Amino acid sequence: MNKQELINEIKNQKIIAVSSLKFDELKNQFDELERHPTFMSGDIVVFKVEEGFMVVEEPSPQERSIRYFKVKDKLDEFITNRLDTYERMWDGCGCKIDFKK
Repeated sequence: MNKQELINEIKNQKIIAVSSLKFDELKNQFDELERHPTFMSGDIVVFKVEEGFMVVEEPSPQERSIRYFKVKDKLDEFITNRLDTYERMWDGCGCKIDFKK
């Protein structure tokens, strides 16, 4: 898989799974815009791609989950919801995570 094939696939599928090794070979070809630590499952990383954005999550050390967003508002909504979900995972421990650092 090359850069253009990855872009085409996420635009068509909206979400794909890619091995971490394959993504590591390609990630330097994209401009990283944002990085959000989850403190549980790696970082959520946003890259600029063509007419939109690519969000990469780390569900496991061996795999990357990649989503495409055409509109920044939808991207921001996804990030906010995802970070809220991670924060709720801490409920009951008395911890409050500041994801905005």
